[in-house]
Amino acid sequence: MAWTLMECLEAGGYLVAIVGGIAGAFVFISNWLKRYAPVRYPQMGEAGRNILSRETDSVFRQERVSLSAEVPDQGTLLVVLSTEPVPEARRADVAAGVGPDSGPPWGYSVAPAPLNWRGRRFEKEVGSTGARQRFAARSGPAELELFFDRIGEVVVSVYERGDEVPTWSKTIQVLPRPAGS
Repeated sequence: MAWTLMECLEAGGYLVAIVGGIAGAFVFISNWLKRYAPVRYPQMGEAGRNILSRETDSVFRQERVSLSAEVPDQGTLLVVLSTEPVPEARRADVAAGVGPDSGPPWGYSVAPAPLNWRGRRFEKEVGSTGARQRFAARSGPAELELFFDRIGEVVVSVYERGDEVPTWSKTIQVLPRPAGS
C-alpha cells in the first residue's frame, strides 16, 4: 500500500501529538512528585541538634540547637513554637519582670542570618494563652540557630505544604543545664 503525501503528513501529525502528550504527562507527573516530595529533617543542623528531627525530644536550657529542614521544590513549611501559659501562682513575677519565667521562652540568632526562615512576631503570654511564634520557609535548605531560655515544655507544630492543621507535632522538654557546663 502506497501512502500519499497527505496521509504521511497526517500520520506524522498524530505521532507528534502522541509523543507530545506523553512528554506533557511526564512533565506533569514529575512536577507533581516534586511538589509532594517529603520535607527532610536532618538529625543535626549547623548550630547543633535539630529540634525538627524525630530523634530530638529534649534540650538543655541555653543549648544552641538548630531549626533545620530541606523543603522540596515548590514546597512550603511553617513551624509554630508554643508554650503553656505560666501558672497562676507565678504570673505576678512575670508581670513584675522577675523570676525564671519573666523573659521570652526562646530566642534565635540573627547573625549569621537565618537561611530561608522568616520569623514572625513573637506573641507573648496573655492570661490563659501561652507564648507563641511562627517560622516560615520556602523550597530549599532552611537553617536557624535557636536556644530555649525557660525550663519546661515547648510544643513544636509543623505544617507542610500549606496544610491548615499540623502535619505533625511534638513536645520538647527543656531541661536545666548540667552543673559545671
